[in-house]
Amino acid sequence: MEYCLMSLKEAIKLKAQVFNRQSSDEPMDCMEYYITCELLLEVLECVRYLHELKPPVIHRDIKPDNILIADDIRNGRFIKLCDLGFITVHEMVSQSHTSGVGSPKYMAPEVISGRKYDTKADVYSISVIIEELFDTNVNDSRDKYIKHEWSNKYCKLLDVINESMKPIYDERPTCAEIIEQYNEWAIDSTVVTSDIKIDEKLEKIKHKERELRSEDRDSDIERFYIYDDELGVNVLFVTTDDRVYGLGANYYGSLGLGHNQWVSEPQEIIELRHKNCGLNVWGELGNGCRDFETNKPMIVKINDLILDVSCGSYHTLVVTQNNNNNEVYGWGKNKFGQIGSRDTTCDSITLPEKIEFNGDYCIKCVQCFEQSSFALTMDGQVFSWGQNRSQQLGLNISNDFIVKPQLICNLSGITSIQSGSLNTYFSSHYNNQVYFCGQYYTNNNNNISDIQLIPKLLGTFHEFSNIQSNFYI
Repeated sequence: MEYCLMSLKEAIKLKAQVFNRQSSDEPMDCMEYYITCELLLEVLECVRYLHELKPPVIHRDIKPDNILIADDIRNGRFIKLCDLGFITVHEMVSQSHTSGVGSPKYMAPEVISGRKYDTKADVYSISVIIEELFDTNVNDSRDKYIKHEWSNKYCKLLDVINESMKPIYDERPTCAEIIEQYNEWAIDSTVVTSDIKIDEKLEKIKHKERELRSEDRDSDIERFYIYDDELGVNVLFVTTDDRVYGLGANYYGSLGLGHNQWVSEPQEIIELRHKNCGLNVWGELGNGCRDFETNKPMIVKINDLILDVSCGSYHTLVVTQNNNNNEVYGWGKNKFGQIGSRDTTCDSITLPEKIEFNGDYCIKCVQCFEQSSFALTMDGQVFSWGQNRSQQLGLNISNDFIVKPQLICNLSGITSIQSGSLNTYFSSHYNNQVYFCGQYYTNNNNNISDIQLIPKLLGTFHEFSNIQSNFYI
């Protein structure tokens, strides 16, 4: 396996420092511009290779993070395209593909909106990368390089960006067509000082990256949490020096950074220590009120030690420890009894309420899903409550909702749970088995469905992973 020290994202960040450029308004010198053109050329060649396969392949997640720079340059090439987890084969013009695949910042408009798309969705992603590589944008002044002899080439580069970003994908150029225009937007190698080589400058960038890595070595990531909101994915992680960082879509200010804007680089959340933040339409922040939105962390008044926290669409559950006894508290929307603390449903519960479990069970962790809740005991048994319209609670009870935690019979050794609005999967690491309950479709057209009332053994992890893989491809 070939070792790659850094990604293009890191190179973009360090490139200006290496070439002593102070700001994005300052034009590149000839060497930086030339090297940047060479980097772009190799990226285009990598993607062209995928697009010219028979049948063509769409990468669908082209971004600087997924473009690596090799530590040991072989055959004069240093760019490697990686992370092929979202690739798909484009076999015919009329073929449709999954919408919303990839990273939002680099995602073509037709992918976001769910329209048909082809390999030119990748070209749109490359156009965003070109902006970052050359520290420019389509609206940038064409006079930026007016004093340089390659000013006309820079103007052509802006044309390439503009053409590659066209909203109608058929009107965008292919990677091959952009490469054919290389001499129109790139500096000729004879312009560059002959005694300075590309690999020497790249080595300086790598050296700078090694220095930064050495400085940050004492703060590794200790644990992290990934969750979706209405605009995309968010990530929270804690480092070994007790700092909390967040990045992602940040809809409703859910990262606790004091705003609701997209966050593309990790930012420290100084206040986020056993606190919470976000939308509060149903009292899901547990601060005693509703219809109050906060994008900075607030204290939830729970005096016990917090062992586990889980958030659904509009409700929250926590596991606490009090005198060596584990207890569960919940708050937020309770329209389907998903809090589990009362004998009837209600609109919302705005302060933490204790949830009782029948029997002598020690709760290890909790899982909130859209309108339902699950609790996992130390010995792998499962309680469920909340919305049950599709029998996704696995209780063999026909009610549309269950207001109190109920033990799922004949289910043990469970280590993880995943649930949606229609069904639930229970997995066990002890015996490599997966169980399923809820609504499922019985034909390929997804228009005939049936109900699995109680958890049924689905298969091993290997079989289950194949089912997921086939579904997403």
